[in-house]
Amino acid sequence: RQAQDIELLEEKVGLDSLEFKMQIVAKARMENMEAPLSQIASLIEKEYDIKMSKSAVNRIFDNIHALASCYKEENKQ
Repeated sequence: RQAQDIELLEEKVGLDSLEFKMQIVAKARMENMEAPLSQIASLIEKEYDIKMSKSAVNRIFDNIHALASCYKEENKQ
């Protein structure tokens, strides 16, 4: 689901249009498809020097999903 949401947003608006933390979480997910949320958080801390908890990563994925859902609804109309 996360990869599909990210791909949809990339197609519709481009990842560069997302806020920075959404961009880096999306990029980390696409580069590490099987990684658990805790590993995504660790990767972000190592690469960007941004401390992020597993729950923060999850909330960002929830926001990505909500945004992608708006575009999915748009496509249905």
